[in-house]
Formats: sequence, C-alpha cells, structure tokens
Amino acid sequence: MIAAFETARGPLWISGSTDTVDGISWDPLDGMKHHGELDWMLNALDSYFLGKLSRFPGGLLFMGIGTLWVRTPQISRPFVSSQQILSAIEQIPYGTTKTYSDVASTVGKPGAARAVGAVCRSNPIPILIPCHRVVGQRSLGGYTPGIHLKEFLLKHEGSLE
Repeated sequence: MIAAFETARGPLWISGSTDTVDGISWDPLDGMKHHGELDWMLNALDSYFLGKLSRFPGGLLFMGIGTLWVRTPQISRPFVSSQQILSAIEQIPYGTTKTYSDVASTVGKPGAARAVGAVCRSNPIPILIPCHRVVGQRSLGGYTPGIHLKEFLLKHEGSLE
C-alpha cells in the first residue's frame, strides 16, 4: 500500500502495510493506495512534523538482506555490514548529529566513512532511519533527496540553526 503525507517541503511517500513500512521517499512511489492501513505511521509522521514526537513507534527488522520498519518491535540482528550501519544510524538521538566517521567507528570500522555515506544513499526508509543526522566533519555532507531537505529536517529537529 502507498500513502502520501504532505510536509512543508512537499509530499513524502510511504509504502507498507498495517504492520510494516518498507519504503519512504520524497519521490512518488508506485502501488495501490492505502485505505487506512498506514494510518499508524501517518499519525506518527504528523506528530513528528508538529514537533510532538522524537522517536517513531516500532523498530527495525532485518529480513535477510531486506530492511523494514515494523509496528511491533522485534529482536533482530543485522545480517550484513550495511544493516549494522543502518542500525547505528537509527540510534542517533533526535536533535543530534554524528559524523560519517563517528558512525563508522560505532560499527567497528574506523576509516569506513565512505561506506557509511553509501549506506545512507541507499537507505530504504529515511526519517525512520535518520540518515539526515549523519553529517560530514566540515559540512552537512550529502542527502540523496536533496541537501535542502536535509537542512529542513535538521532545522526541524533543532540541530541546525
């Protein structure tokens, strides 16, 4: 199922079901329109963008090489290093940032900052896995949907003036 959520920077597209989110994009996603199945996440996104929510309900679930956000958290271990990186990024608190190098060190791979950047670029569920909170040492770094959206999210969370 697909839903569009209106933000101050345009629609945010969500794909999933009553129990999972498997995709979030600032670009339109294809699929059948939801009929209430994604309300649990749409309500959470509404609270987040109103400044009333700093942690989304649910949690990460790794299924093989796939990454999902599930409504009911489950114990899940990363299978591959990219999932370890996504898991570390998911732990960055609201209103704070970490550098690509910090995240690389967190997963035991100091010097793998570029790998962290590559994982951020392929993040299937941005905002839920807040890759916008990962910055360069001397700049904001990149953000696949556009640096203006990264700035918007960081300002919204209070970690960027």
